[in-house]
Amino acid sequence: MLSMNENDLLLILDKDPKSLSTLRRVAESLGCDCVEADSADGLEEILSTCHPTIAILAVDGPDVDGLGMLRVLAQQVVQPATLLIGAVHARVLAGARRTAETQGLRVIGVATRPLDPAAIELLLMPYLKNAPPIALGELERALTEHELILEYLPKIDIRTDELKMQGVEALVVTLPELAITLQPFGGLRERLRFQLSRPALGVAATRDQAGALQHLEML
Repeated sequence: MLSMNENDLLLILDKDPKSLSTLRRVAESLGCDCVEADSADGLEEILSTCHPTIAILAVDGPDVDGLGMLRVLAQQVVQPATLLIGAVHARVLAGARRTAETQGLRVIGVATRPLDPAAIELLLMPYLKNAPPIALGELERALTEHELILEYLPKIDIRTDELKMQGVEALVVTLPELAITLQPFGGLRERLRFQLSRPALGVAATRDQAGALQHLEML
């Protein structure tokens, strides 16, 4: 599926049904749009209309034109970060990587089948232009472990000479050492709102000089 928005685009060049299913899930988890091709001609058609952020190229199988698609990718002015995959021996994959790099392709790694989606996500994340959305399970765990960090902005009334704080606006919620985009999920919305309001109110209370908290507005 091609998109006109700013999402990262993951290009999958493979024919294996199980691997395709895994890589589609990886694309969804990372918040990427996804497009697929299984021949050099199909790849050229795709590259004539879009510029993938990441390409995943299969180099195994007698009916996979891995070398042909590799050459097409290497000829692009704007090259995607490329991951090579296959069911072949690690030495064969290493040889395919050397061949690709000799032709000027930017190879970020290799992976053997069966593919490990978690490992592939970790490998691809540094090459995304946009932060991936946080998974529901990860958000639930972060709430349970109190790992969410609140950055907030006090709302100040500047209409009088004496500045008064009228509210607290939560700005950013992150997990330590992870770049993520937070998307509220159904039943977790109120739990998230409650957990984040507590530290904001605590800080605000220590600075409340004029009783502003009696009219405090949580956004």
